[in-house]
Amino acid sequence: MRDRNIAPSQENPWSEIHAMLQRVRAGFEQSPDSLSSADEEILRRRAREYARSGETGCNVEQDLQDVLLFSLGNRNYAVPCSMIEEVLPMQNLVALPQTNRAILGISSHRGVLFAVVDIKRVLHIPASDLTTMHRVVMLRHEKVHIGILVDGVQGMDSFDLSRLRDLPRELSEQTRRFLRGVSENEVLLVDAVALLRAMTATEAGNGRGVTV
Repeated sequence: MRDRNIAPSQENPWSEIHAMLQRVRAGFEQSPDSLSSADEEILRRRAREYARSGETGCNVEQDLQDVLLFSLGNRNYAVPCSMIEEVLPMQNLVALPQTNRAILGISSHRGVLFAVVDIKRVLHIPASDLTTMHRVVMLRHEKVHIGILVDGVQGMDSFDLSRLRDLPRELSEQTRRFLRGVSENEVLLVDAVALLRAMTATEAGNGRGVTV
C-alpha cells in the first residue's frame, strides 16, 4: 500500500481513505500529539462525499482539499494530505558532503531512500535548534520521495482552494514559487509539487533547483 499515493481515487476510494487514516496515525504514534476527533471527522466526511459522488456520478466539493498543518518558526503552514506518505521522527539521517545546503542528508524508511530537506532554508526562514518536537513529513509525487523537516505537526484541516488569498507582498519571489496562497485562518499552503520538482532538479544539478 505504501507504494501508492494516498490521494483518494475514483477507482478505489475506500481503500485510499483507509490508507490515509492509517498513515497519518502511524506518524503520530511516536508524537506527543494525536489526531483529534475533528481530524478523524474530516476523513469520515470525505468518505461520505466519495460515497455520494459514486452514487450520483458527480464530483463533490472539487475545491476542498484535506491538508496536514505544521509549524515553521512563528507561522503555520500546510501541505496536501494527498502528497503525504508518512510523518516520521527525525532519525537515521546520513549527511552528504558537497550538496545543496537545503538538503540535510539522506534517510530511509521501509526500504525507501529519500532526501531530507530543510524547508526553512528553501522558504528563507531563520533556522532553529533541533528538538524532539521536530518531524519529517515524507512527501511523494509520482516516483519521487523527499522528506521536509518541520518544527512540529499541528493536526489536520480542510481548505477551500477557491477561497485562498494572495501571498503577502513582502515574500520574495524565491519563496513565493513554493507557496500557493493563504487560507482564511492565515495558514500558508505549500506547493508540494513545485518543491519536489525543484529538489529533484537541485540533486540533478540542472540549474532549475533551489538556491539558498
